[in-house]
Amino acid sequence: MTINRTIKGNLRPQSSGNFNPNEFIENYEAVYLKDSNRSGFKIKKTFAPSKLGWDKGEGVCPRYWYIAFSGANFVEEIDSRSQANMDNGTYSHERIQKNIEKMGILLEKELEIVSEDPPIRGFVDVVVDWNGQRVPGEIKTANDSSFTFRVTTGKPSGSHYVQFIIYLKALKAKEGFLLYENKDTQELAIIRVTANEKTVKDANDLFDWMRMVRKAWEDGELPEKPWTRKNPAICKKCPVREDCYDPEKFGDGVINIPILEVPKP
Repeated sequence: MTINRTIKGNLRPQSSGNFNPNEFIENYEAVYLKDSNRSGFKIKKTFAPSKLGWDKGEGVCPRYWYIAFSGANFVEEIDSRSQANMDNGTYSHERIQKNIEKMGILLEKELEIVSEDPPIRGFVDVVVDWNGQRVPGEIKTANDSSFTFRVTTGKPSGSHYVQFIIYLKALKAKEGFLLYENKDTQELAIIRVTANEKTVKDANDLFDWMRMVRKAWEDGELPEKPWTRKNPAICKKCPVREDCYDPEKFGDGVINIPILEVPKP
């Protein structure tokens, strides 16, 4: 018996026969990625709350947002495993939303959040009726080690925290929750987030930074590259890297705006 796995470079030799497992896997992955290509010219009109919290991602770079608002060629690289992981997260969201609806407390799902100053657009997974109060909630999935860490510390991940306090401020909500599901066991854990002195300050600081970046774009003042050496780890993964370093499209920059300081939960 020959067993083939979707780990390239580590497949056992083929046994004789018409069916080729390696070819099957390659064709499967090609089909999987056929509709997931998100590359191409794009113009961003709003900040994305889910992107701002990744302190090792392009979302914290003022120059990235300036270029995204101006329009650029986005090169999004993703493999079939990453796409499958995102799809599984979507399936889990839908399943949990259906169960919350069966509880009889669901008021809205995928509620669009829109802000004009600064321009923000996002979607809250659920809004529930809890004792007569509208309470927003976000659904997240985590592997076993990450889930255990959330339960042990009682804190969400940094990116989830940033995303959610933006939603709390935009909705003017007093409290909400992040619901985590363990990918391996389907165990649930809920972390309550309230609009207290810290979360309000953290959200206000995020809004101030976004306003500063947006104003620079409106004034036509291109931010300088915030990292001193060319192509650090963040730049290498940035979808607008090629345009950013093309002197004919974007120059060195004329204004110094610091990278976003991501607040900790």
